[in-house]
Amino acid sequence: MGQKTQTDQQAIQCNDLVNQIEQRTLEVKQRTEDVEKKKKALWAEQERIVVDKQEAERELAEAAPALEAAAEALRSLERNKASIDEMRAYNTPPLPVKQVCECVAIVLGESDLSWENVRGMLKSADFFKNLIGYDTAVLLKKESIMSRVKPRLKDQDPETLKKKTSVAAGYLLEWVVALSGWYDKAKIVQPKKERVEAAEAKLKQSEQEIN
Repeated sequence: MGQKTQTDQQAIQCNDLVNQIEQRTLEVKQRTEDVEKKKKALWAEQERIVVDKQEAERELAEAAPALEAAAEALRSLERNKASIDEMRAYNTPPLPVKQVCECVAIVLGESDLSWENVRGMLKSADFFKNLIGYDTAVLLKKESIMSRVKPRLKDQDPETLKKKTSVAAGYLLEWVVALSGWYDKAKIVQPKKERVEAAEAKLKQSEQEIN
């Protein structure tokens, strides 16, 4: 093989190597630019999530007083145990008392709303514990609860009920009304909260893919 031919082949190989290096350099540069674009997009998404999360938390905080009102209603009910016994003693309760107790039964998941069954619920040793430990998230998972409760709250006033009919029923009505008020606010916030949680999960996955 002549020296010129060998030199030409070396030149070709050298050019090929240079081309490969240039191509790899371009690919690395492109990947780097893509990563930087993705990082910027992630930063923007992270900022949006923070804003949405703060907004959802602020709106949810506005519903907190309703939960405190519910807790206060139960504390007042505990201080008036004699009135609870009076309500339990009804064989045929006044309609407002019956409607309030039905509301409580629906909230606590009772399907049988006959007075016999509802009165059994009121007499249960776990009645107070079930009220105090009630998980309000259930109201958002089962929207049919409040759709059944709200019609029974129409024209009902806790103070009037306490003065004219039953102190215990009045405090139970306050509890149900407070839960209803919390539900009205929380059901608006819940979709936002779920969107934020989904966005946070997607953001975390994207960060893992980049890293």
